[in-house]
Amino acid sequence: LSMYGAGSYFARDANVAMRYAGVVDTDLARSIAKSGDRLVGMKFLWLANISVGEWAVGSEDATEPPPARGTQTGRRCDTLVDQERDPNIIVSTHPAQAYPAYIVLL
Repeated sequence: LSMYGAGSYFARDANVAMRYAGVVDTDLARSIAKSGDRLVGMKFLWLANISVGEWAVGSEDATEPPPARGTQTGRRCDTLVDQERDPNIIVSTHPAQAYPAYIVLL
């Protein structure tokens, strides 16, 4: 998936994220709970905290965010998004911008 550029993709809304939800395998199930076998096959999402900062609309060929608006220093935007106003998809371009807070089993 690189519709808006290179990076880690996050959805604002769970209904969008569900399209990309993972399926719990045996190793993940056992790392979650001692009797994790009952979790195998369930879908899961990561609920993550992300530092969005200043964003710009991404594109398929974007490898990094463009320069921030009005900057003379070459400082770049922090993230890429699907649309300028009220973005639904956020693309983190640096690993330190996001961390998983919770795993949600469905």
